[in-house]
Order: sequence, then C-alpha cells, then structure tokens
Amino acid sequence: MPKTVDHDAYRAELLERCCELFGRKGFSNVTMREIAAEIGVSTGTLYHYFPTKVSILEQMFSWAAAMDTGALGRDAGTDAPLGDRLARLADYWLRDLPHYRSLLLLAMDLLRHSPGESEAVLRDYAGRYRSAIARVLGSDGRRAEVLFTYALGLTVQSLLTPGELASRAQRAVVRDAVQSLSAIGSEGARGTSSSTPRDTMVAILSIPMRAAPASVMTLEGTPL
Repeated sequence: MPKTVDHDAYRAELLERCCELFGRKGFSNVTMREIAAEIGVSTGTLYHYFPTKVSILEQMFSWAAAMDTGALGRDAGTDAPLGDRLARLADYWLRDLPHYRSLLLLAMDLLRHSPGESEAVLRDYAGRYRSAIARVLGSDGRRAEVLFTYALGLTVQSLLTPGELASRAQRAVVRDAVQSLSAIGSEGARGTSSSTPRDTMVAILSIPMRAAPASVMTLEGTPL
C-alpha cells in the first residue's frame, strides 16, 4: 500500500526548517533551489507545498502563531495567581527573544516583498498572540494589547542593543514592567476605554522601576 502522508504535519515540518534557515541566512539571500537543498527536499516537493518564496513566509507566520501561542499558554498557565502568570510571561519572552528577533526580521522581509498581502498575515499573527495573552491572564483585550506592545518593544530593543536584557537584574526590571503594564491595561478596561495610545504611553513613562544594582554587569561588560 502507498504510504499515507500527513500533509499538514509535513508542511509544518518544512516551515520549521525554513524558519531556522531564514534566521541563519536571511530571506533575500536564498533561492527556492537553495532552500530545497538546505532543508533536504527536492525542488518539486518544495514547490508543491509553497508555490513562491513569499508564500513560505506567509504560511510561516500562521504556523508560528499556532506554535507560539500554544507554548505561551503551556508556559504561563492559567490557574496560577495573576502575579505568577505575569512573571512567567516575562520569563517566557526573555527566554525566546532570539526566536522573536528572527520573526521580526522576517516580518520586515514580508512587508518589503509582499506589501499587499502582508498586512492581513501579520495582523492575524498579532491578533492570535494578543488573544493568547488574554486567555493566560483571564482578562479582556485591553490588558493583552498593552503587554503585546511591550513584548514587541522588548524584541526591538534586543535587536538594537543585544545583551542588555540577559542579566538577572534586567529580568527583574522586565518582570516589574510587565506587572505595572498589566495594571495599566486593567485600569483602561475598567473605565477609560477612550484612552489613546498617547495616554497609555504617558502611563508607561510614569511607571516606577526598581533600580538595578550598580555592581551587576550586562553581557557586554558595562554596568546596568
């Protein structure tokens, strides 16, 4: 009998390999033929699942949304006290920053190469991720929106200033920020639905942060 192939599972396997390849070599630097060789399939098989290189990126974000939101739910949980869930969210984001850095760079590639289709793809990823945060926190979308925006900012910071989020003291600062931002989101949900992005930014800038000990060093060797 011919072997039965689970096409969805195989597609996910190919997307995982492509994600690793693009993170290592970049999206623009490889052809479909090179992609096939790198991930160990024929070009015919690759084109069967992905008619164009851009389609690999588009499908990759749907795959990543399912993988990332599932992992977030498992790691952060839904039954622990809220403070514990927020701390786990912060640790989860910091641990997986390399993955999110790669996705952010790939999102830029998708926007450059497919500006028309990319908006819906990226909006779907963001929406599913915000919904996952809301499920973890047992809250509405306002709090999830604030925390998602902060996580996106963490990713950008890790690209611009690599190493500065790696120390134990910085992890404590990030945990404090997540706790405070959650409170801002909760207040917005309770009665300030008319608050604007500017209002939220003002509230964020007003958050009192714990000072990191001067003796603690970052990976780059400079005091925090």
